[in-house]
Amino acid sequence: MSTNSAPAATEKARYKLRLIYLALNIAVFAIAYTFSNAYAAARAPLLNVAMDWERAIPFLPWMIVPYMSSGIFFAGSFFWLRTQDQLRVFSQRLLLCTLVACLVFVLWPLRLTSTRPPTDATLWAPFFAYLNFFDRPYNQLPSLHVAYCVVFWSALKRQPEPPLKLALGIWLALVAMATLFTYQHHFFDVLAGLMLGGLSVVAVSPLAAGQGYRPSVALHYALAAMGSVFLGVVSGLWYVGMYFALCFALISWAYWRQNPAFLRKRRGRFPALSMLVFAPYLFGYWLIWCCVRLRDRGKPAIRNRTEKLLISRRLTYAESMQLPFECSVIDLANELTELKNLSAGRYHYFPMLDLMPIAPDTCAQIVALIEAEIAAGRSVLLHCAMGYARSVEIGDAYLDGLKVQSITAWGNAPGMETNDTKG
Repeated sequence: MSTNSAPAATEKARYKLRLIYLALNIAVFAIAYTFSNAYAAARAPLLNVAMDWERAIPFLPWMIVPYMSSGIFFAGSFFWLRTQDQLRVFSQRLLLCTLVACLVFVLWPLRLTSTRPPTDATLWAPFFAYLNFFDRPYNQLPSLHVAYCVVFWSALKRQPEPPLKLALGIWLALVAMATLFTYQHHFFDVLAGLMLGGLSVVAVSPLAAGQGYRPSVALHYALAAMGSVFLGVVSGLWYVGMYFALCFALISWAYWRQNPAFLRKRRGRFPALSMLVFAPYLFGYWLIWCCVRLRDRGKPAIRNRTEKLLISRRLTYAESMQLPFECSVIDLANELTELKNLSAGRYHYFPMLDLMPIAPDTCAQIVALIEAEIAAGRSVLLHCAMGYARSVEIGDAYLDGLKVQSITAWGNAPGMETNDTKG
């Protein structure tokens, strides 16, 4: 096998990730921007934040070039950034700007009051024709162009050499100023765009040691909450949007606070209030579980890590009948109910947030429980929701402990020389 195969595979995976992030941001922008403009256009009269002194701002048609280059930065940055975390941060900052801005557009629609001079006879006419085809005068405060410029600069400023860095800064400044000199935005739109861009940079930070995926998961649920409000308003089903927004906002808060017990699951069941408030979340995980079962059909649901330690996803009743007699169950599936026949026996539940690092003390506690149950002669079923992450990580920790014990016992065997016995 070629020594270059591993780097090539890594780069291929990173290229695929670039396309996924880019497609996600394009889709969110296209949907949110289109619907927010359509919603604003249907409402009248519309307010504005224009100031009298802005009439003195000259119209500079050539600035349509830096203005339109924002789209190049939007797409090209995904292929300029180098690491997976840089891509994640950039994508999440863009998503945050897009959803917050479009949410403001529908909650407080404003209209541009500046009248652009005719441009049909100028060199820049094709650019303005293209802009007029897609743009509408309602996406005002905050300016997404300006917010994106802040995100572009925060993502790209460390990439080029100093001369190119200066050129990059000057060009992005021109992109932001072009919103005024092409009569696309008012002054307060630009100011609000700067604030929104700065907020996104502060809200989404690169991963630090021990930080895990906390900012990522919490932010995505916060974005889902904002998206729910947006869709609820533009569809007229505001009460449905508010319900979904409340659900996702509470989940985001739970992830931000690292509170795995927010669902209050007891003996494998959720209380009625949790099922009511978090129904979209619980139903979504149930659907994913059904898809996993469908995809893995024909494969054994229960896998042996050792003779006594079994690992699986959340089982069906028929699958649970395959377990050994008096098998102890350790449930890590925070998002799914447990089978009654399993929760009625030797059942242990450890709430864990999905996609989050497992706390070392929790891992040690579960491993100690597995060791105690197996030492008592019982088999142990360790399962999470899908059987891919939490249960596998705990199972690996248990196996690592067995290896350490085996090495220690081998090193301390009679006749073996150790560091403690060397003379």
